Amino acid sequence: MTRLDPGQSGVDQLVWSTFIGGSGIDAIHSLALDSTGTIITVSGLTKSSDFPTTSGAYDETHNGNADAIVVRFDLKQTGTSQLAWSTFIGGHQDEYSILSRRTVETSGMVTISGGTASPGFPTTPGAYDTTHNSPGIYDAFVARLDPAQTGSAQLVYSTFLGGSTTDGAHAVEVDSTGAVIVGGESGTGFPTTPGAYDQSFNSSDGGFSDASISRLQLNGAGLADLVYSTYLGGLFSEGISDLQSDGAGAVTVTGFVSSSNFPTTTGAYDESFNGPNWDAFVSRLELQGKGATDLVYSTFLGGLGGL
Repeated sequence: MTRLDPGQSGVDQLVWSTFIGGSGIDAIHSLALDSTGTIITVSGLTKSSDFPTTSGAYDETHNGNADAIVVRFDLKQTGTSQLAWSTFIGGHQDEYSILSRRTVETSGMVTISGGTASPGFPTTPGAYDTTHNSPGIYDAFVARLDPAQTGSAQLVYSTFLGGSTTDGAHAVEVDSTGAVIVGGESGTGFPTTPGAYDQSFNSSDGGFSDASISRLQLNGAGLADLVYSTYLGGLFSEGISDLQSDGAGAVTVTGFVSSSNFPTTTGAYDESFNGPNWDAFVSRLELQGKGATDLVYSTFLGGLGGL
């Protein structure tokens, strides 16, 4: 990880840079700063049993294959003291994680999402779904950790989110109410909610996934924690790569699409698929549970090339 200051010149632009890892493969997928810019929190995955963790962290022991990791640096410190908190979170199969940009909440907690292939991924009592839905392949997950606690008490909420085929989360945000909005890609059987924009899986003609958007209140109220969940897709494959909430009940998402019949809205920038293989898309949904009218804007964005 590296921090640069464009206000400086030449080598003085490099103001901080560090390695973090073990003897295996390590990867960082997302990063967030606190309001002061001195606390950096990152998440990703590691296959290193010797990835550095901190004393009293939620899980100091690698669980197998690729574990998710969450790490916090304090740039007010120096040397090894900058590693303020570091933990594994995972089961015996593979995991990866991403974190909310609004990760340093008022409480100082960290909210992450991602994917897990582990039936033994840790969940918490009262969470939306404490059972892995498709052992051997990925479920999405949502978890919240509190670094101010010690050991197992740091995991304050954790749930699976998935159906009968592969699901994964690639974007997550905590909105102004404290609810978590997750975007990714999902297959058949993914849980949707009454009145959501699209409650049916669309990729029935060779596609592997629809985009999916879900909103959860992490109240520990079981099934009631899932307050909104919808598919968004066409006949082939889609997925969400990023999202942002406006704080007033709407979410804007972007990602990739291979379906010419992906839903667009009248008057949008580009209502026609450009192909031949993939376009980007940008969509905005009001998570109101009013069915088709929840999709307030949707457009393709692409040219004749593709991935």
